[in-house]
Amino acid sequence: MPKTANLCIAALALYLTVHPAMAKDISALQTGVENARQEMEQAKADYDNSNEQIARTQRNVEEQKQKLEEAKREWEEAKKNAAETKRAYQAARAKYEKAHSALKAAWKQQ
Repeated sequence: MPKTANLCIAALALYLTVHPAMAKDISALQTGVENARQEMEQAKADYDNSNEQIARTQRNVEEQKQKLEEAKREWEEAKKNAAETKRAYQAARAKYEKAHSALKAAWKQQ
């Protein structure tokens, strides 16, 4: 039993010894103490669940940050690769156009 409930029961016992006329209310007081204990336990469970949700969300945020950083690195690498392949394409196209022009010139000379 939680410490708070034990203190409530002790206070109740002390109160009842001082005021015996209130003995008829013991059942009602015990019910009140039990209800308060249940509410306290539920509030503690809710609090624990909230804290666990915060921890899960924080872990998720950290994972998403890592994924974002990895995606940024991949994006930068893709941009670099695209620039390199563009230069290679332009060089190959220029070589093709030069060869094509030479071929056209050779056909005209025949």
